[in-house]
Amino acid sequence: MEKNWFLQQWLDHFNKRQASLVNELGWDKSRANFVYHGKQPYRRDLVNEIAAWLQIEPYELLMDPQEAIAIRYLRAAARSISEGSPLPASTDPAPKAGRSPNARRTKPSIKAA
Repeated sequence: MEKNWFLQQWLDHFNKRQASLVNELGWDKSRANFVYHGKQPYRRDLVNEIAAWLQIEPYELLMDPQEAIAIRYLRAAARSISEGSPLPASTDPAPKAGRSPNARRTKPSIKAA
């Protein structure tokens, strides 16, 4: 089955693993394995559950985290320009606690209003 969402990349972005689906969402290991490896087609309720858990928008699971974060930043910048307020910070955040110093860093996460 072709993978058509970015669950593994989002879990990596938030420093989570397949085991996090079991430990934090209460899934059984079989379900976590099938979902993580793309062996189960995603459904709306599944996407909504994972998005709520990761505190992202459901549609963002369908795009690479870096692309989603870039779009968030562009929206926030456009909003700032239209309101005449300062642009949002564009520096990279410090690595998340528990993340290795060599982990991929991205632009700050800006939640759309």
